[in-house]
Amino acid sequence: REHERLDRAVHHIGEAFASKPDRSLLVDLVLRSAVETLDAEFGRSGAIEIGRPDDALAAAERAAKLTGELQVIHMADGVAMAHPLGDDVLAVGRRGRAFSAEEQALFAYLAQQTAVAMENVELHDQLRRQATVDELTGLANHRQFHEVLAHETLRTRRSGRPLALALLDI
Repeated sequence: REHERLDRAVHHIGEAFASKPDRSLLVDLVLRSAVETLDAEFGRSGAIEIGRPDDALAAAERAAKLTGELQVIHMADGVAMAHPLGDDVLAVGRRGRAFSAEEQALFAYLAQQTAVAMENVELHDQLRRQATVDELTGLANHRQFHEVLAHETLRTRRSGRPLALALLDI
């Protein structure tokens, strides 16, 4: 059972690395991987929620935001840990047994690597904007025009519908 659980977690992480750089997809895959790997019952990061988070999770999230580091909270209804991810927080929890020091270290490592990956996504988006938008006017540049034209031409061929292009020189 343990081996199957770890296989699923590694599969989720592989999906994250193979996917197109997308912040929400990355966070979703990392959250699912953390829940699976740590045998947690619930987790949350931003708007993405798994299971039914409890009061311990909310307390851990608040503490992680406040301190800027990993926080583990033990309450009567469960235990949770949270780690900041830039403006957001990655948090997991479970009822019953506490997270071991090894699990806490693994979670912290996963959260730190996720923060780096999210920073890389932001840099990728920034580079894409710089390559496709004119800095002075904020309008699409020549490269973007050709990318959109190629995309629309392919879409027109697939659908069989007509395509119109209007150019104005103001």
